[in-house]
Amino acid sequence: MPLDVAWSDGLLGVVCLLVGLSHIGMPPPGPVRFAHAAAHAVMGIGMAAMFVPAADPVPRPVWVAVFLAVAVWFASACVRARSLLGDAGNHVVGAVAMLYMLLGPAHHHGGPGSAVPALPLSLVALAFAAWFGIDLVGRVVRPAADADVRPAVPRMVMSAAMAVMFLGRL
Repeated sequence: MPLDVAWSDGLLGVVCLLVGLSHIGMPPPGPVRFAHAAAHAVMGIGMAAMFVPAADPVPRPVWVAVFLAVAVWFASACVRARSLLGDAGNHVVGAVAMLYMLLGPAHHHGGPGSAVPALPLSLVALAFAAWFGIDLVGRVVRPAADADVRPAVPRMVMSAAMAVMFLGRL
């Protein structure tokens, strides 16, 4: 008997929307922090749209353009820093993960008639779930000494939601 997860998708959609909107309501000072807050806002609102697609008024090509811009912006920051680790790297992975969800097959897995076999899609989804799961556990087990709790809690919530979203695609 299949598990009905509509209620959990709705709940996660609302949580992601609230996290995204919270970053709009309190933008931090400075252009670098503003870019991070904007990326968190877009990620939260975009994830809410994925959890509850019927409530999404934004056309798919717009989402693709937005997440492509986020990925490129923060990838350039990673190149300058010579590291994928840190907040900029997490934004790159998050944006690429959202692009994977937007551009991947409409169904949750490859199947008969799918252009891409199920195993590669599942491995990509598992890799993204692992990234976000490790990020979540790392922030809970060993938070940075100078970490500001305000952005850390929403990031943990979003990492948990992303892990759930990708595990649901397996």
